[in-house]
Amino acid sequence: MVSKREIRRLKDRIRRRQTMVRRKCEREALNWEIRELSKQVELLRSRVDADTCSLATASRHIQGLADERRELREEVRKRAVLIHDMRNLLHEKLQETGGSNSAKLEHSESPLIQQYVRELAGIYQQTTSVFQMCIMNMSPQSSIIQTTRENQEGTEFFQSCGKLLMPFGYYQTRSFLWRLAVLAHRHEDRKAYSDVEDPENTLAVRFRVKGRYAEHPVSMMIHYVMRRYEEEDRTVLVWRSLSEGEGAFKGMYADETGWCVVYSSSLDASTVVETCSRIVPMHFCSDGDLAKQFTAVVLSAVSEDIVHISMNLDKLLLDEALEHIHIASEEKMDTHGLSETDG
Repeated sequence: MVSKREIRRLKDRIRRRQTMVRRKCEREALNWEIRELSKQVELLRSRVDADTCSLATASRHIQGLADERRELREEVRKRAVLIHDMRNLLHEKLQETGGSNSAKLEHSESPLIQQYVRELAGIYQQTTSVFQMCIMNMSPQSSIIQTTRENQEGTEFFQSCGKLLMPFGYYQTRSFLWRLAVLAHRHEDRKAYSDVEDPENTLAVRFRVKGRYAEHPVSMMIHYVMRRYEEEDRTVLVWRSLSEGEGAFKGMYADETGWCVVYSSSLDASTVVETCSRIVPMHFCSDGDLAKQFTAVVLSAVSEDIVHISMNLDKLLLDEALEHIHIASEEKMDTHGLSETDG
């Protein structure tokens, strides 16, 4: 028979064992909770890091937008001053002719060209900021240009941006692009201005673009200046132009500022060509439909130039690549023939 003392000892052992088991379970529960809390801390920490990164990115993006807005405002302000001056000249001309709407806005070509050339250096300084906002969300496409209508403080303008990946080397691409950017295919009443600063890298020309509107012939005189800037790892082209309406488009103008950047791609033997231009219509007439048609003709002419340049750039680069392959093949055949003769 088991004594009372043994019963008490047995109960104590059972109680201690239960206590040990309970503490073990509590310890395991605490460890599990620690692990879960640690996971939550890591998750929250990663979220905070991500939020901080996103906040920094958003802050940089907002700052970039603010800088772009400020630069755009300054550019629009300059265009507005030009529009104001031209409007005053037009009003003076109208008064001299008794208020006739047929008065032509006269200007001297040489001062206009010289003014545009002086503006190129400042336009070049805007290159990086312009492309940060214009191209940042665009991937290389088969089409080099996309045009959108913008409005800044009541001034309407058209912005065209594009990014093209050329499967050819950087040096060949930049060389052929400069050759095509002079717009030699625009030869109607073409006149080149040689008295410009840095003539090796500066182009100043005028030419006429003809078309039809409502079965009537119309035309525009284009005053165009462009400069090339060679940097260590990229080539930058900047330009200014004024499209001056003639015929039914008399009294209508369009002012353009443009940038083009060429640089090597991260892909082997490939080159990226980025383009951005801004066109500000300047209409001194009451016919809204006619003004819209003039703007459409201007945008169409710009698109034609872009298509001409992109198609011929691809053709010239491809022809040169094929020529190199042909020459290499002939040299290999000549070497093989000499080896057989020596043998």
